[in-house]
Amino acid sequence: MNAFFQATLLFTSLLLPQQTPGTSQSVQSLSLELNSAAEAGEPLSGLLSPRWESASIPDKRTLLQASARALSYTEAHSKLVKKALLHHSTLLQRDAAELCRFLSLDLVPTETLNALIKNTKEETVLSTACRSAWSLGLYGATDFSHPDQKSLQVLTDMLKEKNPPLHGAAYLLQSQPSLRTDYLNSILGKRLPKTEFPFLVEIRTHSWAPLNRFLFQALLLDQGLVQENAKQWTASWWQFLAPLSSLEAAHQTLWGALNRHAWALTSQALNLGQNRNISAEGKRFLIHKAPASIANPTLFHWARDTQLDSSFRAQCILKLLRSEGNLWGPKLLPLLKENHDAPILNALSLGMVPWVTQEVLDEFRERISYIPPQAAAYAALILCRHGSHEERMRFLPRLPSLQSNAVAALVAEAAWEVDPSDDIFQIFKEYTKGSGPKAQNLARRILSTILSPKQIAELYRTRLEEEEFPHIRDHLLDNLVFLGTEDALEVFLGWLQQPDALAHPKLVEWAGLLIPEEQAKPLFQTWWKVKDSLPLSLQDITAAALLESDQSTRRHLYQRFSDLSPNFQVVVVTQLAKAPHSLDYETWAKWLRKPDSNRGLSRILAKSLAEALPQSQETCLLLLKDLENQRLPATASGFLVTQLLSHDSGVLREECLRITKALESQETRTDLKQARLRGLSANPMVKDLSSLTEELIAQLQIADPTPLPDSSSFSFGLVRSTETTFLLLYEALRQHGTWADSALLPALQSLAGKKWMHPDRLWLLANHPTALPQTSALALRFLSKTESPFSQRVANESPDLVPSPLYWTNPSLVLDKIQNQLLLPSGGIPLESLINRAIFRWKEDRRFYNYRGWALLANQKYPEAILAFEDAIQRSGLLRVALREPRIGIAVCQQLLAPDQNSLGEYLKEDPESAPLLAARLSVSRNPKLAPILEEHTP
Repeated sequence: MNAFFQATLLFTSLLLPQQTPGTSQSVQSLSLELNSAAEAGEPLSGLLSPRWESASIPDKRTLLQASARALSYTEAHSKLVKKALLHHSTLLQRDAAELCRFLSLDLVPTETLNALIKNTKEETVLSTACRSAWSLGLYGATDFSHPDQKSLQVLTDMLKEKNPPLHGAAYLLQSQPSLRTDYLNSILGKRLPKTEFPFLVEIRTHSWAPLNRFLFQALLLDQGLVQENAKQWTASWWQFLAPLSSLEAAHQTLWGALNRHAWALTSQALNLGQNRNISAEGKRFLIHKAPASIANPTLFHWARDTQLDSSFRAQCILKLLRSEGNLWGPKLLPLLKENHDAPILNALSLGMVPWVTQEVLDEFRERISYIPPQAAAYAALILCRHGSHEERMRFLPRLPSLQSNAVAALVAEAAWEVDPSDDIFQIFKEYTKGSGPKAQNLARRILSTILSPKQIAELYRTRLEEEEFPHIRDHLLDNLVFLGTEDALEVFLGWLQQPDALAHPKLVEWAGLLIPEEQAKPLFQTWWKVKDSLPLSLQDITAAALLESDQSTRRHLYQRFSDLSPNFQVVVVTQLAKAPHSLDYETWAKWLRKPDSNRGLSRILAKSLAEALPQSQETCLLLLKDLENQRLPATASGFLVTQLLSHDSGVLREECLRITKALESQETRTDLKQARLRGLSANPMVKDLSSLTEELIAQLQIADPTPLPDSSSFSFGLVRSTETTFLLLYEALRQHGTWADSALLPALQSLAGKKWMHPDRLWLLANHPTALPQTSALALRFLSKTESPFSQRVANESPDLVPSPLYWTNPSLVLDKIQNQLLLPSGGIPLESLINRAIFRWKEDRRFYNYRGWALLANQKYPEAILAFEDAIQRSGLLRVALREPRIGIAVCQQLLAPDQNSLGEYLKEDPESAPLLAARLSVSRNPKLAPILEEHTP
């Protein structure tokens, strides 16, 4: 008997239903015996029949369960199930009816099962037998050609549980009109048996309600039956996108279908531009989620429709210019003359920045005087980036007057990038003389990008010395503090040592920021010597800064603690915890027990007590006793559990787990479960692996919360708050690495075909292949058997399995696949093909253009790589962090084309933070010429 099979049986012993207490070991042993007999070729019927006849009812149940594990899908097991169905024991009948669902259709004792349904009066047995019959599609027998009320109630319950029968879908849709909407809602996105296809395409829906007709069309598309229904699907768009209340019952299901099958709506068929009666969600879908090749013609109509809201038109303009600016830019340029609405002008200006031609530049020069001030920022950006030196000198002095300081900084950076002259630098210095905070903040933002930390600190030192106006000096000091560099701190501390600094009204605010700074300690020591002359608030800050070195400060803060603000209490405890005394622990516990303690204070108190172990163990045990007796506030309880489990591995940990699990059974203390899981994640131990595995498997089978019906939010990987517990369980298991993978795999395998599993949670497992590769692959296999091939739960995971990248809805998953392939020694052509398909799907996403550049670079196609990186720059906006990757990519290409110019070295001098990116992008195995670059320039 191999070890893998034994592990499978061990885990499945926890999972089969209706098991008599105390029989787990006997079921496991008997399963191993039956499996050994099957492997040895012994006649199984001759082995099972004598045992069955002589066994008591509990032993018969054990034999039935063992047979299900060891001999599933065999004729011998089917005969045993039939005997159990005919037995007088309701327990055996119920077990057998449940097991019918897990047999092959050709092995189900159909007549016996239907006879049981017809004759039994036991409600539990009836429900179990009906569920099996519905799931297997056994509708031909008398009891199901005209189902009675009880049978229909079972079906209704199955639909509510999102566990619909898939066999016999065509029969149900035609024979049960009252359940049609609920049934379609439940099976959309599922993979139906192929035996259903001939019957589905024969269904005529002309007499159905409009909503059901649309749902049915989506169902056919889910099964790949496209040709017959694409036109009907497109025709239904008008009804779907219009804000009709009749669609509310199937709201999420419809949006999921829309995401899966947007490809079926060709740009010719999707002629919505003339229609303004589109729901807000329909508009958002076309702007943010629909493939550009499908949505852009409609968005262009909307962008030019003067009857629509200007903010909505601006969104259409931005989508058009970011995805295909070279195509739509010239067509949208006339809007610059026709409109004076700020949102539209801003969108045109911002979107046009990467696509500026001489025609565009001339148009903005002509129109700049007509553009209202609130929309002039991005127009100024175009002129400052692409215009003349004289134009920059005319616009830059007016930047502080712009409404948005962030945009003003982008304009200034763009001007400096193309024209780093002394004239422009002097304008930036003039900003430091501005009397308002906007000019001063703009000065700091731009000067910190073009000067070194030492240079900008010296510039501010000079300005402080020469500035005569106190309010401007205050702005300079605020920005020095904001810079936060050692050089800036040195200048700031020098100013604080002036005699009049102690009288400054903002001194307390500034001093609080200096508490953790070692350079400020001498200044605080000077102040503490004259503490009686200081205001109380400054005394508190000084004491907190000197806690580690002066015992008198500790006494001062303990006396003043209740009068301190909640935020400063957190600072004080943080400082106290750096050098705790034995008497501190009891005081901290006292504060932790207070019901009015805020979250920040409770968190730092619990953390400080846990970090002080083992010295604080006695205090922590007393707090756990309070937790057990529910005398500890809920917020403090969660933090205490998390921190103790994170920092202790002995008796305290075991006591904490015992108390927490006992309290978790109470519905009012579900927060403790999440706290426990966070602690176990931070401090994984092998002995927790088994219980965590059982919990996760149990969570997979919980039907509440209702699974997301492949909705638009799900497709973008947004996890609902209700999934927090499952994610924490997964995270705790992930910390165990391959051990967790080996434990989860057989437990998950034991559920194959035997238990309903929550599709969202299976997707979450499948979506993390790096941490648990075997479990992730198995979860994806499970999903691929039950989900439509076009379901977003599987299409994103296996891009090669779907006919078109238009099916893809989650760019992050495709990006992960590209990154995993990028550094492999082979596979250049398939990788470039995958990237090109992703660009076809997400034309506006800069990340795919960056990856195209790296892939071409790995294949030594340097000029083509530069073009790809330039395409990425056109879609990267103006933020320096977004431009970092394409710029360093171009520098690498230029370095390889002309090694003597040292292009990469010069670039890294300007942006040294870019260097770590090289290790994640340069494929040395495919291009050995990259090895010297990687060795020289990576840390």
